[in-house]
Amino acid sequence: MSTRVLGSKVLATLIAGLVFGMGFSYVPSNASSTADVTLGASASYSLVSGGVMSLGASTIYSGVSPVQGVCESCDATQLSNFLTAGLTMITDSATATSVVNSVQSAKSLIMGLPKNFDTAIIGTADLAPGVYETTSGSALNITTSFALDGAGSYSSVFIFRTTAAMDFTAGISITFKNGAQPSNIYWVADAAITTGASTVIPGNLIAGAAFTTGASSTVNGSVLGLGAVTLGASSSIVHSAVIPQPTVSSTASPSPSETATATPTPTPTPVSYTHLRAHET
Repeated sequence: MSTRVLGSKVLATLIAGLVFGMGFSYVPSNASSTADVTLGASASYSLVSGGVMSLGASTIYSGVSPVQGVCESCDATQLSNFLTAGLTMITDSATATSVVNSVQSAKSLIMGLPKNFDTAIIGTADLAPGVYETTSGSALNITTSFALDGAGSYSSVFIFRTTAAMDFTAGISITFKNGAQPSNIYWVADAAITTGASTVIPGNLIAGAAFTTGASSTVNGSVLGLGAVTLGASSSIVHSAVIPQPTVSSTASPSPSETATATPTPTPTPVSYTHLRAHET
């Protein structure tokens, strides 16, 4: 073995010992991260129910693409009633089953991600991107309004999860700012999810059991329930868009023989998504 090879191995050993000695941890390259989160086939749907579905009077559906719903256990008459209410429903049973399965897969992936924060800090200040989870399998009860701060990144991901039930107190409003987007916000419970009356919640809500919204509540995202889904009267479901991140282009520097002329930077045309901005601080 050459002296160079031996020296390299010794150096690698010393560096490894220093790194682990300082408390750094090794994360395997195949470990899941928030960047891996995807809703799969269910991403195109604003409402998914693995059981039956009940829509309250005067419920509003809107979005950037045709608003579609899936109800795996609904009969033809119920599906027809949803269409009359303004909600396009998938009638093919195989497609419905595939979509519901994709919700289960997304939930399993999200529940398996490493935890970053305890949900006890919710309501104390604006929250940074990351995975928030309750301790000891307790239910997640969100009782106060707060903001999600994307820190200038349009790809920032927020996950709130519990292995029990999740409940939003009536009247609270969750807002988002600095690049945070409803499409990258996830509220996940192994059990039921309930939103109180007049709540405003951005993101994808995934319930392992029943899902229920209170009257006049707003979900700026999607409702994905593996059990029955019940929407209160005058609820609003807005299937969210992704706000495109501005593209910054660079201009080549002039050669030494050229005289540089200052050119004002053009102001980008603002992109307006009224239904998203309505709840953004």
